[in-house]
Amino acid sequence: MPFRSVIQKIAQAPLSIKIGEKLKTAKSISLPRLSRLGKGLISSHLCQQQNKPLLIIAATVEEATRWALQLQAMNWGNVYLYPPIDNLPYESVPINLETTWTQIEILSELRSRIDGCNRRMNKLNAMFSDCFR
Repeated sequence: MPFRSVIQKIAQAPLSIKIGEKLKTAKSISLPRLSRLGKGLISSHLCQQQNKPLLIIAATVEEATRWALQLQAMNWGNVYLYPPIDNLPYESVPINLETTWTQIEILSELRSRIDGCNRRMNKLNAMFSDCFR
């Protein structure tokens, strides 16, 4: 929770409101000159404000790890670090089973979360349709 008060201050800033309005129409934004911390704070605020997930793609495992640690410090409940496969598609190097297992675990967790959301939506739809009968 160390960043909660900072994120609250960002939420009150006029620039944050303008970026949020732009994101509604543009569907994506680019923050090229900000540091990782600045990008993390602004994107955390925007995604939490709109109750949307945040996907970050990093060029290296080291950079992805720094992002994951920063997002955990920003009170993101679920942060998944999807490990890359270390060999090229046509290399004859054996695949690392630990990496593959971690990838499968992450995909399974995300799938179960989606299934849970779909079940809740189906229940809500059934409740609303019963109300209007």
